[in-house]
Amino acid sequence: MEQQEIQTLRALMEYEAARTDPQSFPHLPDIPAGRYTDPAFLNWNKPRFLKNHGSSPPPR
Repeated sequence: MEQQEIQTLRALMEYEAARTDPQSFPHLPDIPAGRYTDPAFLNWNKPRFLKNHGSSPPPR
């Protein structure tokens, strides 16, 4: 990677890190760090998400 590319990437990362949420943006709850170290959470195998494509018909 060229030095100029590295400088550009660092500048972009600094810009993104300094950004703040818009005033109207709702506060989101923190994600408990224990989720990443809890064996019970790791072994939990019941997904709670839905998959939908724009071309899929809506559920009845």
